[in-house]
Amino acid sequence: MAPVSAAEVAELKAAHAAQPTSDVDNTLQSLAEQLGYSIEGLRKLGADEGELVHDIELLLRASGQSREDIRAARDILMKLGYPRAITVMMGQVATA
Repeated sequence: MAPVSAAEVAELKAAHAAQPTSDVDNTLQSLAEQLGYSIEGLRKLGADEGELVHDIELLLRASGQSREDIRAARDILMKLGYPRAITVMMGQVATA
């Protein structure tokens, strides 16, 4: 899978900005919950590990999460047994 591009990040940010705030689901509170939900949804759609890493990286970069929040979410996902490729990528995004 190709690295996340600046164009992809911009496209996702624009799509989010265009979404009415009344359509935003705030049920999931923590970043780890949101990422876990996204990962499971992508798996159900048939995403392979490369696609998961790419799409989760795109979400992290587009949403502007803090390094601390990314590291905390990574630690939780590691404890829950999520794929190492995802947690390694999260560590890399947190240090970028």
